[in-house]
Amino acid sequence: MVKTIAVLGLVGLALAVATNSTAGVDPDLKCQAGKYKAAAVKTLGLAKCSSKAARDGATTDAGCLATADSKFSKLFAKAEKKVTCAEPGDEATVGAAIDGWHALIEAALDAGSGDDKCRSDKLKVAGKAASGMFKGIAKETIKNDAVKFGKSFRKARSKLQKIFGKADSKGGCITTGNGNDIEDDIHDLVEGLVPSDELACDPELLYGAEGNRLRRYDLDTIDNGPLLEDILIAAAGDERRLSLADNRDINGMICALADGSGRFVAGEDTGQPTPPAGWGVFEADGTQVGKLTPSYPDAGPEPYGCMVDPVSGNLFTSSLGNQASGVFNGQLIMWFPPFDHYPGAPGTYPNNDLSNNSCKIATDIGTAGNVAIDELGRIYVTSARGLHVRRYSPPFPTGPDAAGGCGSLDSTGAPMADTVNVEVFVADPENVGTPTGITPAPGGNWYISSVLTGMISEYNSDGDFLRRIVEPDPDETGVPLSVGHPQQVAVDCKGNIYYADMNLVVSGGSLGPGPNGKVRRVKLDLAGNGRTPEIIKSGLSFPDGVAVFPGDLEAP
Repeated sequence: MVKTIAVLGLVGLALAVATNSTAGVDPDLKCQAGKYKAAAVKTLGLAKCSSKAARDGATTDAGCLATADSKFSKLFAKAEKKVTCAEPGDEATVGAAIDGWHALIEAALDAGSGDDKCRSDKLKVAGKAASGMFKGIAKETIKNDAVKFGKSFRKARSKLQKIFGKADSKGGCITTGNGNDIEDDIHDLVEGLVPSDELACDPELLYGAEGNRLRRYDLDTIDNGPLLEDILIAAAGDERRLSLADNRDINGMICALADGSGRFVAGEDTGQPTPPAGWGVFEADGTQVGKLTPSYPDAGPEPYGCMVDPVSGNLFTSSLGNQASGVFNGQLIMWFPPFDHYPGAPGTYPNNDLSNNSCKIATDIGTAGNVAIDELGRIYVTSARGLHVRRYSPPFPTGPDAAGGCGSLDSTGAPMADTVNVEVFVADPENVGTPTGITPAPGGNWYISSVLTGMISEYNSDGDFLRRIVEPDPDETGVPLSVGHPQQVAVDCKGNIYYADMNLVVSGGSLGPGPNGKVRRVKLDLAGNGRTPEIIKSGLSFPDGVAVFPGDLEAP
């Protein structure tokens, strides 16, 4: 049973290759489905025993547990007898895993310590949730219906969280706020018995911009702590200075150059307005080697997004423009290499000069945010105030002048593309609201986040809505939301999703970033649903960027 799932991929939607008719199903799949049904019976049976004991103020009845074990054994034996199984004789392994899970949730909920309806309700629904997931896997093994499979997991999770929340709100529970932990225990049990092929991933680092600093987190240490982290670039206002780089004010996206050097680009506005804000170019160790400074149509420029075309090596950046009111004047700017130089005559920086190696693609975006690129070289830009995501298609200018297709001028007199091919890719207020972040998802899809509504949703390559990965409870009415406020998203090699949580709060009648910003992670369950977001780091100031790069940190 423990090797049933051959390929889950990054999204976890295909448990096995099966047909929609049981007549032609591989006998081993029938066997496995029967074993999953047996597991469903045992998880529910054991949890019911504990639930009854908690309600009666007694210890868990040994006879009740024996009955649940007996039913499990009979169903398991029936599954192995009915058809040929690829892995017979694993009843003890599966049963022991379920017993271990049962003991874990009993301990977590203080089962057996006296009469308690709260514990009783929680134990029972935990069993139902685990049982529901195993039943969903059993059906998917035979039917291969990803939509119904996803719904079965969501239903189990929703019921568990609803009952736990209701029990906690009534008061009197010995343990509270443990719905997420129990849900994680259930996922661990299920995934331990239905594993996917483990992807071979090189070490990766999560980069995060916050408080004008550039932080790094070692992804391998999130689950195998302690968490290793550092500050690669300190803020200009920080007292300490790093040995390999002067302090710089960093914000927004972080993107790697396409030359394989490890150099990267990030929004950099140290000392603005002199020198003006722009995008810094950095060595892998954080040493700044260049600055890209454009013209802006407003007095408060905010460099934000960036993305490099891996084919041409050209860089696309976005500046926010007016964020709360006023005309839409966010910009999409195309930059031509090389990037390792500063504006103005050599040796004169810092100065107020502008760079001369760019061409503006758009100057009318309603709060321009994340920038992304697909395999066809099309550029995507989120527009929070425009409530949509734009897609710009080639051909793009080949140089910053008329000869390169950049013969027009914007309102500041800067070079602008003669022609632009643009369309609305996604406009979906219901499922994404105010788009701020976008990043590629497995299978050519896209994850799009909304900082205001607390949602991350998945869309296909045509911009069609597929599902919500992260969403707040529908009953939530205030801020900050329980899932946070995802400004920007990134994905690691294993398919885990990370986002910068701005922790929006209302202060002085205005909505803005709060004092407890976070970086969060979302794992996907076996059915491809987003699990409850985890907090990797809290207490952050204005976290507005995340990116995943190769590398690791050494323990001290």
